Amino acid sequence: MDKTVQLEVKDDFLVSPFYKKNDLLLVQPQRSMEDLLEFPFIIDMYFEIFSIQAPWLYKPYMLMIYDKWKRDEQGIAKLFKKRRSHECSELMRIHIAAFIDFLFWINKQRVDSLKNLPVDVSQLRIKPVNCMERLNYIINKHNQFQSFILLQQLFDEVFKTYQIEEAKKDNPLY
Repeated sequence: MDKTVQLEVKDDFLVSPFYKKNDLLLVQPQRSMEDLLEFPFIIDMYFEIFSIQAPWLYKPYMLMIYDKWKRDEQGIAKLFKKRRSHECSELMRIHIAAFIDFLFWINKQRVDSLKNLPVDVSQLRIKPVNCMERLNYIINKHNQFQSFILLQQLFDEVFKTYQIEEAKKDNPLY
């Protein structure tokens, strides 16, 4: 049987809507990287206990986040279209956290804290225009349709920028 470990959410990640005080995570460390994304920021908090390389240094992990978003995106859109926003809340929470991971990881950094997110995001080299303003809106109103639209835009903008950066690395003419 797979061993389950209980992990305390680190204080730097006790930010709504992701976690609240006294939240505990029951996780099987041998789960796949994609499965671990269901626990917002767990990889940033405890990546040492998982059998993975630092994800912010490896392209496949970044592509996996974007692919998971693209697979879930239509389902979330359908729920919003049916005015079942309360059912979107958990998926939006997971994907907002995944976007923040994606944003930091493409900048080759782990998320150290959510407490200073505006300052940390402002210092990233690769980020969309008005990123923090849009991200603040999404975090504070994560179960609204407009937040879903903004999250779509942010994911697509960051992914396009990421592709351009990767093309520059692969092409000596840039």
